[in-house]
Amino acid sequence: MRGVGRSGPGGIIHAVVAGPGTVAAIPSGCQAWTLRGGRTSATVTAVAAPDILGMPTAAMSTVATTVVEGGTETRSHADTAIAYPSPGYVVTVTVVTDPGSALPELGPDVAGRLLRSATDEISGSAEPAG
Repeated sequence: MRGVGRSGPGGIIHAVVAGPGTVAAIPSGCQAWTLRGGRTSATVTAVAAPDILGMPTAAMSTVATTVVEGGTETRSHADTAIAYPSPGYVVTVTVVTDPGSALPELGPDVAGRLLRSATDEISGSAEPAG
């Protein structure tokens, strides 16, 4: 498994390529669910996945709310895009907004665009730079 994480203006990005190994099929029927832990609750919703030729893909959007001291709520948002480029491999990109940042957050298409770039890179179909 290999991964990177970076933060900058507008958000935090995590990208991981994992494999070889056993990868479960993309689950069906889970269009939305809620997670709770401590002072945080999050709603996860399936969204349109990026279309990557020859690869099963999935995507989800998460909105999380944390109640902090004094009852103030902090909200964050994450978009995750997942691709299965070959048997036993999975590529995932998650983009998390930086709660409270004065800068504009990264758009909802960033995770999908980065996923497409990552899968192109590992499958050898990326355009040469320059």
